[in-house]
Amino acid sequence: MTKRDIAQFFRAVGGGTLGGSLFFIWLSIPTGAAMMLQDYLIEGLWLALAPVAITGMVTLLASLVFGLPLTVYLCATDSECRRTYAVAGLLLGALIPLVVFFEHIAVGAILAVPGMVAGVLTGSIWGDYRHAQANPETSFAPPEEHADEARPNSIHELLY
Repeated sequence: MTKRDIAQFFRAVGGGTLGGSLFFIWLSIPTGAAMMLQDYLIEGLWLALAPVAITGMVTLLASLVFGLPLTVYLCATDSECRRTYAVAGLLLGALIPLVVFFEHIAVGAILAVPGMVAGVLTGSIWGDYRHAQANPETSFAPPEEHADEARPNSIHELLY
């Protein structure tokens, strides 16, 4: 894996984390801020950021345990595309909370919704990148060999 692959992996995980945590963050941030105003700084900060931290840990772990092996398989079978990664993320995002909270199925069903959002976003972002790597001729991404070169700045040319 190159540095660019690693950066894109964490970009995908970050996108899924933010999307999946939005389901609960609209409650946790105001509540945490109210706690911080009442001199419960650490507890309020934790409550405000808990959805992001928990979603991030689960998304990262799922991406490492399921996503990267899926990438190896799809790369070997030459069938990488955004839709495949997005559907896999959707299914895993729903399945993981249902399995973890199998004794409390209502909780698992509620948590499956942000899990699916996180999975679809992570899979879509990673799938776009992997598809661009596999098919550079149909990609909008700059070619790998010219990615580090400076691009001409047309505004700068007009001004000077």
